[in-house]
Amino acid sequence: MVRPDITTTSKIDIENIDGKNVVIVSVNEGTNKPYYLREKGLRPEGVFIRMGTVTEPVTDGMFYHLVHYEFSSKYEEFISIRQDLTFRYLEKAAGKKKMKLDTSHMESLRMVREGKYTNLAFILSDQFDQPIKMASYPDHHKSRFIDREIADGSALEQAEKAIKYIMEHNRTVSTIAGIYRQDMLQFPETAVREAVLNAVVHRDYSREGTILISIYPDCLTIVSPGELYTYYTESDLFSGVSSLRNRNLAYIMYRLELIESFGTGLPRIMDEYVPFDAVPSVKSGSSIFTITLPAIGAHQEAADSFLRTHSTFTRQELQDALGMNRNEAVMKIRELSEQGRITKYGAGRSTRYRPTGIEGTAKVPEQGKD
Repeated sequence: MVRPDITTTSKIDIENIDGKNVVIVSVNEGTNKPYYLREKGLRPEGVFIRMGTVTEPVTDGMFYHLVHYEFSSKYEEFISIRQDLTFRYLEKAAGKKKMKLDTSHMESLRMVREGKYTNLAFILSDQFDQPIKMASYPDHHKSRFIDREIADGSALEQAEKAIKYIMEHNRTVSTIAGIYRQDMLQFPETAVREAVLNAVVHRDYSREGTILISIYPDCLTIVSPGELYTYYTESDLFSGVSSLRNRNLAYIMYRLELIESFGTGLPRIMDEYVPFDAVPSVKSGSSIFTITLPAIGAHQEAADSFLRTHSTFTRQELQDALGMNRNEAVMKIRELSEQGRITKYGAGRSTRYRPTGIEGTAKVPEQGKD
């Protein structure tokens, strides 16, 4: 026998095929996963998965994922342990959007069930106790920090505080476009906002832990509890697909106009970086999800410094100095050439580049010699 009961999602038909009665069993996808054999129990050896033409027991890792997947997807609907909740921040935000928060509306929003507050209400309450931790560092060693701060309160209030913290540490940098120098923020404000809200709406609230925001000279990272939800890949996310772990929280944030629609956050972040030689990235681990926003102008500042200290160089030397891959170095050289900041001489393996109008400290070798 299979548990939980599958009779509501399956049916048995008898059809006559070529003069023979054939029993056809149809089983639709259920909502109470994982299903298991009763005699084996809810253990890896009792849960099976179809792999091509073979049905085999799930691995220990897959079993944990299936069990936790089901629990985390319903966590916001469970009755909260804490019932002494207040909603000062939420009420203020809701008031601005003319969104009602009386008991009947809280029930429709899944914040109240059976007369009691749910975990969703707890997440949105002033008493929510899993803060966002933020810090600014001078390097990636993290042995010391420039400053740090903790954002507590409602998850929505935490998001506002986190965005404010990042913007206070968001330096203005200069980039060169043609003969002109342009000033802009190190991290695009829209990308910052979308990245923080993405972490708040998608994190796994059933896990103990906090969202960690780290600001470095060359990038910003946001690490949130919970691996990538469902079986989408990291690259799929930038195409606009969306799978919601916290569906009810996402709906409230949508009603409050904090997010525009589901699945547009990461593509919007990518759009903010299109004009620059930097690309945001995401990485999903076994229990955390990380989004990294590169600092605009980080390569530019490094390139400026490199040109000031090199009277001549190869593509490989620039690549190694700036920590780029080959394609990035080629694009940077093309960019510098189009800006008129470097000139090329030599050919093939003897190709070298010389800064234009910047006095370097190194000696210019004879053409054709490295």
